[in-house]
Amino acid sequence: MSTVTVEQHIAAPRDTVFAAIATPERQPELNPDVLRVEFIGPQTHGAGTRFRETRRMGKKTRDFEIEFTEYAPGHLRTICEADGVTWDTTMTVEDTDSGSRLRMTMHARAHSLGKRLMVRLFAPLFRRGMAAHMRRLADYCGRNAMAQSRS
Repeated sequence: MSTVTVEQHIAAPRDTVFAAIATPERQPELNPDVLRVEFIGPQTHGAGTRFRETRRMGKKTRDFEIEFTEYAPGHLRTICEADGVTWDTTMTVEDTDSGSRLRMTMHARAHSLGKRLMVRLFAPLFRRGMAAHMRRLADYCGRNAMAQSRS
């Protein structure tokens, strides 16, 4: 198993950050590579929510089915099976004096030797992608927190 952890300070309250990460239909606003989200079944929030996320991957698009397996204030865990790898991601949001801190930990469990090697080889790329996503999330949440404070 390969594990990557990234942290980001966000100048917004914990509830604002959690709402952004735990609302699947917001993902296209947060990440330009997420083209659309569609729910699989009637549930749209909370543990057990399943959805299909269509992502741009280079010149192609890919669909990923994601499930929220744990969902509590400030804590979200997702599972995604793709191409012989189980992506098990935990996101926790904690209050800080100047906003909040988001920690994202992604465990990749590869189901073959070739996939294990691929996951280890590409771990730095996954880390950069996660960090870029968290910076966009920080900008988005910071803008929303400023707009809410003005109203």
